[in-house]
Amino acid sequence: GDTPKLLYSLLVATACNVALDLLFAGVFKWGVDGVGWATVISNAVNAAIIVWYLHHEPDPFRLYLGPKHWQVSMPALNEMLRIGIPAGLQGMVFSISNIFIQSAINKFGADAIAGSAVGLTFETYCYYIIVGLNGAAIAFTSQNFGAGKPERCRRVWAISMASGVVLCGLANVLSVAFEDQVFSIFTSDPVVCSYASVRFHHVLLLQFMIASYEISGSYMRGLGYSVAPMLLTIFGTCVLRLTWVWIFPSIENSFAMLFNIYPISWLITGTMVVAAAFIVQRRVFSGSAKQVSEGE
Repeated sequence: GDTPKLLYSLLVATACNVALDLLFAGVFKWGVDGVGWATVISNAVNAAIIVWYLHHEPDPFRLYLGPKHWQVSMPALNEMLRIGIPAGLQGMVFSISNIFIQSAINKFGADAIAGSAVGLTFETYCYYIIVGLNGAAIAFTSQNFGAGKPERCRRVWAISMASGVVLCGLANVLSVAFEDQVFSIFTSDPVVCSYASVRFHHVLLLQFMIASYEISGSYMRGLGYSVAPMLLTIFGTCVLRLTWVWIFPSIENSFAMLFNIYPISWLITGTMVVAAAFIVQRRVFSGSAKQVSEGE
């Protein structure tokens, strides 16, 4: 729950990255190599700060440096892999589906690629809101589930979901409302701006819908279920989007039609994952209540 230290570390690393970019690329004229080295060094600085923080934490959170303090707890490792690997695979699937979407975007030309990149940049910014709430949902759900407090788990899910929809939705609407000012940061080409506007209105404006399956998936992981959200998300993002890339040209081969798959897939995936979360919740909490009654 100590997220401020992570923010401080990231701020230091970001400042380091900017300073080294100016030094390596601006002063030393190293070009792209200089920017690359600046990124690597700033990541190393960030990692070093985090390790330092952990080394100075009180027990049982303290990271002891040195091999003599390191040992593997197989039950804990197995549990982490059981929950973590499906979550990692889900992230890989997102990347795979986006590759095929990008290949379809490329067919519309360089202006479409540039305009889509502008939209994707702001989708990434808004998505970080959901990422932060995902971490909170997993942490607080698992803590309250471990403490045997199902009502608090339900509240965590509801609050995280509402926060994700409202905060991400607000960021989406503000970005679209000021799209002309946003586009001017990147380009003055009206054709590129027109393509960016399509992605803003067909994807970014409705991006808040991803809170439905992202937050619900994190909620299930907090309850110890990681495979179900992975499988449902794979179907809803990868399978549906790949199918759409194949069939949309026969319906209407337009830039806007291509991007309609995003809200469609979000709606379908969200419906499935939310329903699965209710089922998992009922199963887990009814099982916990049964164990308590038997213990009494």
